[in-house]
Amino acid sequence: SSMYDEVIIVPNGANYDRKELDHYEHRINMIKILINDLSNVTISDIEQTREFVGTYQTLRDVNHPVFAFGDDWIESFKGWKNSQVLLEENNFIVFTRDKKVEEIKEIIQNDSFLKDYKEKFEVVKIDFPEVSSSIFRRNFDKNIVTEEIYEYIMKNNIYKEDLWITWNVLPPSTSVAKNTHWF
Repeated sequence: SSMYDEVIIVPNGANYDRKELDHYEHRINMIKILINDLSNVTISDIEQTREFVGTYQTLRDVNHPVFAFGDDWIESFKGWKNSQVLLEENNFIVFTRDKKVEEIKEIIQNDSFLKDYKEKFEVVKIDFPEVSSSIFRRNFDKNIVTEEIYEYIMKNNIYKEDLWITWNVLPPSTSVAKNTHWF
C-alpha cells in the first residue's frame, strides 16, 4: 500500500451474484483486522449500500482508481458487466502468485478482447500465500490465516456448517480434525 497515497478496498456487497460470499459484516470485520496498521487503506461499502450494477459503475463512482484483481479473473474479464466500458475507462493491476508475469502478459496479448488494451494492465508478481475462504473452509488450517483472523472465525462461528462436514467426512487422524476446535 505504500506505493499509493490511498488504497480503497471495495468488498462485494451482499447483493453481488456470488453464492459463496460470506456474510458481509464478517468480511468487513476481517478486512479491518488485516488493515488495522495501514493508515492509507480504507474500506468502501459502496457495493453494499446500493444495487450492484457492475464494476465499471463502482469505479466511476470512486473516480476511476487503478483497479487491482487476481490473475484468476483475467480470462473471464470479457464476461463482466459492461466490460468494454470498464477497459476503456480504467487501468488495472493484475496480481499473480503461481504464474509468471510474462505468462499473464501473454494471455492478455493473445486475448482478442484484451489485446487492444494491453497498455492498461500492469502485471505484478506477489509472494503471498494463496488464501481464500474456500480454501480455509476445506481444511481449517490456521496456518493459512493470521492468528487474529483465525480467532475471529472461531469466536463468531463462521463456517460452522463447513466444520460439521469436515468432521464427518475426514477421518479423525487428519491434521484438520486434530487442529480444529469444536463449537
